[in-house]
Amino acid sequence: MTIDDLNKLLIYLKVKNILNIQYLSPSKEVSNIVDEGIRLYDFKYSKFISIDEIKRLAKEAGYPQ
Repeated sequence: MTIDDLNKLLIYLKVKNILNIQYLSPSKEVSNIVDEGIRLYDFKYSKFISIDEIKRLAKEAGYPQ
């Protein structure tokens, strides 16, 4: 999954008021591919959440894939 793909999921979930995670900005030092094992901080629930969980929540919310 690329950073752009992940950001689309994060925006979708933020608009649906499901999660509130800051977007990732691609840089030259960081690969444009997201490691599926990383966890991101959700400000709405004050906890870390995995990429797999983010993808699952987006799918359940009706994100077109």
